[in-house]
Formats: sequence, structure tokens, C-alpha cells
Amino acid sequence: MSRDPTFFPFVEFELVSRSIAASPIEACGLVLAPPCAVWPDDASTYRASQTRNASPSPMRAFWIDPLEWIAQEDAAQTIGLAVHGFWHSHPRGSFRPSIADLQMRERLGDGAPDWLFAIVGRDDCGAWQLAVHENENLRRHGRRALLG
Repeated sequence: MSRDPTFFPFVEFELVSRSIAASPIEACGLVLAPPCAVWPDDASTYRASQTRNASPSPMRAFWIDPLEWIAQEDAAQTIGLAVHGFWHSHPRGSFRPSIADLQMRERLGDGAPDWLFAIVGRDDCGAWQLAVHENENLRRHGRRALLG
């Protein structure tokens, strides 16, 4: 479990690099920002963290250990950040939400109405890409402000 999480800019380069390094395992982590930040207007204030993928099948799914989540959330609060969602990769798949991703959103229900679900995956040509999906309807949001 990470006791001293490193928060890095929530930009495509960072998340794609970390996803490639973790492949074939799904990379994952939290999306953080000041409590009142609004996506995408305040995109430059967003940060991310990387957590260990605690899934029993990490090449097909991700799971963030609740204790690691709490530790990172506590560390984020000390510097004025709050959890605004999470990110993960699909090393052998698309940046589009999988059925499991959509089911997770359903299980969360109204518990995370403004959260972001960021997915790093492959486009139709096989290039790595980041897509940011808003919880409201998991629609793909433009890549505006993500290229860093």
C-alpha cells in the first residue's frame, strides 16, 4: 500500500505512460482536484494518483484497495484536494467504457454524481489514448485541456 502517494498532473501523457508501464496489467488510480473544481473548466487544477491494482484478475479488471484509497484521499486532503473520480487502463482494449465499467457506474448510483471515469485504452488504429467520461452519462468528453 502506498503511504506517500505522488500526485501528478491529470494529463494524457502521464496516464498513458503509466498505463504502458503497467501493461499487461490494468493501471489504476484516483482523480483529484480542489473540492469545488468543475470539469473541464478547471482542468488545469486536476491531479491523479496511481494505486496498486488489487484485483484478483489484474489483466482483465481493476480494483483499488479501500485502505489505499483512504490513505491517498487523506494525503490529498492535506494539500486541498478531494477525490473527483478514478482512472484505469484497458491495455488490450478500447478507451470506451466496458460492460464492467458501466455496471460499476450503476452500482455507484447517485453516490458519485459528478465523478470522472477516465480510461486509457487503444483507438481504432491501436494508439494509446485517454478518454474522460463524466459519470452523469459516461459520455466521452473531448480531449480539451488533456494534452500535457
